[in-house]
Amino acid sequence: MRKLKIIIALFVILIITFVSLYPSLKNNFTNWDDTRYVTENGLIQSLSLRNIEKIFTSFISGNYHPFTILSYSFEYSFFKLNPFPYHLDNLILHLANCCLVFWLIYLLTDNILLSFVTAMLFGIHPLHVESVAWVSGRKDLLAALFSFGAIIFYLQYRKEKRISKYYYISLLLFLCSVLSKSTVVMLPIVLWLIDYLTYRDYDKKLLLDKIPFCIVSAVFIILAIFAQYSLNALEDFNVVRNIGSWSIWERVVIPGYALIFYTCKAIVPIKLSCLYFYYGIPKQELIVCILVVIMFGVTVFISRVSLRKVVFGYGFFLIMLLPALLWKPIGSFVVADRYAYIPLLGILFIVGVFADLIYKRWSRSGSLFLLLFFTVTLLFSVSSWERCCVWKNSISLWEDAVKNTKYNAVAFYSLGNAYQDAGDNEKAIKNYLQAINIKKDYVDAYNNICNIYVAMGEYAKAIAAGKQAIGLNPAHYKAYYNLGSAYDKLSEKKNAIEALRKAIEVNPDYIPAINDLAAVYSDNGEVDKAIELWNRIIQIDQNFITAHFNLAVFYFKKGNHDMAIKHADIVTGLGGIIDPAFLKLIQPFRNKEDIKEPRIIYNQ
Repeated sequence: MRKLKIIIALFVILIITFVSLYPSLKNNFTNWDDTRYVTENGLIQSLSLRNIEKIFTSFISGNYHPFTILSYSFEYSFFKLNPFPYHLDNLILHLANCCLVFWLIYLLTDNILLSFVTAMLFGIHPLHVESVAWVSGRKDLLAALFSFGAIIFYLQYRKEKRISKYYYISLLLFLCSVLSKSTVVMLPIVLWLIDYLTYRDYDKKLLLDKIPFCIVSAVFIILAIFAQYSLNALEDFNVVRNIGSWSIWERVVIPGYALIFYTCKAIVPIKLSCLYFYYGIPKQELIVCILVVIMFGVTVFISRVSLRKVVFGYGFFLIMLLPALLWKPIGSFVVADRYAYIPLLGILFIVGVFADLIYKRWSRSGSLFLLLFFTVTLLFSVSSWERCCVWKNSISLWEDAVKNTKYNAVAFYSLGNAYQDAGDNEKAIKNYLQAINIKKDYVDAYNNICNIYVAMGEYAKAIAAGKQAIGLNPAHYKAYYNLGSAYDKLSEKKNAIEALRKAIEVNPDYIPAINDLAAVYSDNGEVDKAIELWNRIIQIDQNFITAHFNLAVFYFKKGNHDMAIKHADIVTGLGGIIDPAFLKLIQPFRNKEDIKEPRIIYNQ
C-alpha cells in the first residue's frame, strides 16, 4: 500500500508539473545568453575529441560548466538549432529533479505527505520557470540533478555506516554537479546539515568523510574565480553603477536584502522578471520584507513545529544560496530567479512541514489541507504557465521585464535588440532611446542606433549617433566600424578609412572592419592594400569565403592567375558560389592561356 501511494504521488507530481510548464516546449531561443551558449557558440558544433577537450578547458561568459556545454553539443549534433529538443530536455530534467526531490525528502523524513507537498511545489513554483523555460537555464537543472543524487547516495552510505560504493558514487555525482554549475560548491556543508537533521553522532568520521567533498569544492571555487576574472566579470559594473559608488551600508546590507528578497518571492512569487537591478533598497520594501521574516519566525514559535526541521530547511536555503549572495551582488545583478532553483528546496521543505502539521493537527477530515493545497497548486500552476509564455521569444521576454521592473536600462536595450533582429527599426530605436534616458552613457545603445540608421540610409543621423558612442567610449571598435560604414556610404572615403583603421587598431581581429577597409581601398584603386587586408583576414579565419573570393578576383586583375585559381578553388571547396562567367574566364589559365580581365565583384 505504501509503494502504491508513492507511485500515485509521483504520477500526480509529474502530470501537474508537465501541464504547468508545457508552454515552454513552444518557446524559441532568446537573445538573453542563448546566443553565447547555443546559437552562436562554436564549441557546441562538433563532438570531436579535440572539441570536447576545448569544452573542458574553456570559460564561457565568465563561467566554467563543461557538462552543460557538452549537453548542448549532443543536442546540436542531432537537432542543430531546432529549439524544441533543447526545451524538451530542460523539461525532462526538471521532471527528473521533482522525482529526486520527492525521494530525497522521503529518505530524510519517511513522510509521504511531506515529500509530496515539497516535490509538488518544487515542480510548479514560478521561481523555477526561468531555469526550465530558458535554454541557458540548463546549468541549474543539471547541477540540481547531480546534487540531489549526491545527497541521496550519501544517505544510502550513511545507512551502511562504512565507506562503500554509495559514498564514492555520491562523491562522483558531486563532481558532476560542480562541472555543471560551480555555485553548488556549498554541498559539503549541506551534508553536515543532513547529519544534524538525522541526529548523527559528532565524531571523527563525521569530519573525515567530508574532506574529499571539501577538496572538490575548493578546486572549483578557485576555477570559478579564474572564470569570473577571465571576463573581467568582477570589475565590469558599467551597466548600472560602479561598486566604488556604493556606501559601506549598502555593501553590508545587499546580501541581506537579497536573502529577504528570495524569501519573499518564495512565499509570494509576483512581479517576477528575467532581470532585476539594484538601485538602492526602498525603505518601504525593506520594512515589508523584515515584517514577513518576523511573522515567519513567530509562526514557527507558535506552531511548535519541529525546530530541527525548520533549521535544516532554512539552513539548506541559506547555504546553497550563499555563493549567489557573496559573488553576484558585487555587480549590478543582485538577484535572479535562477539563483534560487536549488536553494528554494529548503523553503519548500518548511512549507511541507507546515502542510503536514495542518493535515495532522488542525483538520481530521483533511478538508482544510485539501482546500489550501488545491488553491496554492492552482495559483502556482497558472502563474508558471504564464511565465513560460513570457519566455516564448526575446520580445515577449523583455516586454515583461520592462513592465515588472523600474529603471531597467538593460531591459529596454535588450528589447531594442529584439525588435532590431525582427526588422522593426522604429521600435528598436524607441527602446534604445528609453535605455539612454535611464542611463545617459549607454554606449551600446548609441552604437546600435548608429547601426540602424546606416541600414536605413540616414547617414547623417548615423554619424551623429556613432560620434556620441565614441565620445563616451573611445575604445568602442564597433562604433568606429559603423561610423566608417556611414562615411563610406556618403563617399567620404578619407573619413571612412580613418574610422575603420581606428576600429582595427582597437580590435586587430575584427573581420568586418578589415573587410570593409579592404573594400574602400579597392574602390580607391589601392589594390595592393586591399589584397594585404584580405590575406590578413584569412590568417584570422581561413574559412572566410568573402576574402577568398575577393582575392581570386583581384589576383586575376593583377595577372597572378595561379593565386586567383587557388582562391577560387577554396571558395568552391567551402561551398561558396562564384559567378559562372568568372569561372569560365579563369578556366583556360589552368593551361596558362591568356584571357581578358573579369568583372570585379568584391562584396559577395
